[in-house]
Amino acid sequence: MNDELFAMTCEIIKKTGDEIIMPRFEQQEETDFFTSVQFEVRNILSGALNNIDKTALFTAKGDIPAFYDLTAAANDKKNIWIVNPLDGESGFTKKSNDFAVTAAHMDAGIVDAAWIYLPATKQLLSGQTDKGVFINGEKTAVAEKKHTEIINVSDVYAERAAKEFGIDRTGSAALCYFNIISGKTDGMIIDQKEQPWDHAAGIFLHKLAGGYNGYTDTTPYFPGKSGRSTIVAAANRIEFKKLCSFAGQWEKERKASALHSMLQSYAQSPFAKAKADFERAFDESNGVNIKK
Repeated sequence: MNDELFAMTCEIIKKTGDEIIMPRFEQQEETDFFTSVQFEVRNILSGALNNIDKTALFTAKGDIPAFYDLTAAANDKKNIWIVNPLDGESGFTKKSNDFAVTAAHMDAGIVDAAWIYLPATKQLLSGQTDKGVFINGEKTAVAEKKHTEIINVSDVYAERAAKEFGIDRTGSAALCYFNIISGKTDGMIIDQKEQPWDHAAGIFLHKLAGGYNGYTDTTPYFPGKSGRSTIVAAANRIEFKKLCSFAGQWEKERKASALHSMLQSYAQSPFAKAKADFERAFDESNGVNIKK
């Protein structure tokens, strides 16, 4: 994406946040207002961003077929807009500032630009390949820290992580990335159903700003992949691997515990008893000598 189109996208994202999201945020009364605002913003951005890159497929969170379209387009190395019209439902509905609008642009299957805008505080985090990352036009980078002290974590990691780290919580994935890039937190461990609209922009901006991120096995994140859940980010390679090790071990323990519970539940279920009775009757009818 060239500089002119990048600048135009910055203005579109900011204008949408300031003129569409904020008036609705200040006037909201209904509990389901978030959904209607999200839908309105998605429609506005679809038209505006498609004028920036007419070759790109527009995909947005909240559109059910979008994930399949995005996955196919990303693997085919097509141009794509990956947009979250309004990230942070809990913050928006509770009248806090923890919500954002995000966008990432993929060129031939590779993210080359991204934007995270916080309308309530008028902070725009943006970045472009070979240009760097900026907050409101001023270049920024992930702070060099020798040790990870404060991380943003999902609920499943909170209790255990609190024994080793200070914890900062937000209801928005976009805010997590904004905070680790701006230096408020040192890293994050987010466990949730993977949504490219939650991570594509933040992952790109954090890495471009000098951070390290990916899955718990340290492999890089890619919007076109599915079936992965936990995403880790840190200020440097050593701390990234430490957080990956922590989250990876916890992942294994949770999976083992879940499997054990499933097996116990199955063993005690009517289906298991019926299956055992059927197998016994089948063996007896075929002359199999069963001693039980």
